[in-house]
Amino acid sequence: MSISGAEFVGYFGAALAFALLTVLLTRWWARSGTLDEAQPELTAYQVALVTGGPDRVVDTAIAGLLNTGGLHFGRDGRLLPTDSARPDELQRAVLRVVGPGNTEPMVRLLMHGNPGLVELQESVIRRGLLARPGRAAAHTWSIRLFPLLGLAGLMGLFGGVVSGRSTLLMMVELGVLLLLWQVAHRMDLGASQPTRAAGQVAGVARESSASSVLVAVAALAGTGIPTAQMGYPSTCTPSSFPGWGKMAE
Repeated sequence: MSISGAEFVGYFGAALAFALLTVLLTRWWARSGTLDEAQPELTAYQVALVTGGPDRVVDTAIAGLLNTGGLHFGRDGRLLPTDSARPDELQRAVLRVVGPGNTEPMVRLLMHGNPGLVELQESVIRRGLLARPGRAAAHTWSIRLFPLLGLAGLMGLFGGVVSGRSTLLMMVELGVLLLLWQVAHRMDLGASQPTRAAGQVAGVARESSASSVLVAVAALAGTGIPTAQMGYPSTCTPSSFPGWGKMAE
């Protein structure tokens, strides 16, 4: 049984609408959850995980070590440990990864899969602030409908099924598919997908970010951590730039 180019374009448009609906529904399902308000106040690390994922948690631990003098930046931008730190458990893991000297991006990479981060993520999931793994995975898999559908569309376009006036419509639909795929891919945070309830917690954390350097780094966008490449002294410590001391009080 053969179909015309116009029929193929129509079926493709219907399949594209179905894929979009599937992605939206799985995202809604992943982000649904009930906030457990009976739990104690969130720690700075939990706030970091909700607002910025595992990398923000590592940034927060590094900020704490910079604030207490447990780390400083060398001339080449590498993090260098000192003997004056009194680290918590996660900061001890960061110091082990830093070793004799590592860059901040490398520390983030090496901390992936750290047992402390995994336990932290599980605690936030139990509080209803991060998507459950199965739901987050379902949403990620649903986004893969877009490239599969795009492959089918290209086969129809270059396989001779679509021709004439239908070609322009097919190209428009493929352009829409590419746009939707890019947007969905950028919005997919995988296992770090926050629930809708997390938005309220993040807002409260941002309002109180001036009370603590850790909460500030955890809640606000960006790391807030100075680097040698940004023009700070080669032996940069928290006291090396304005405002850090006030944030730490």
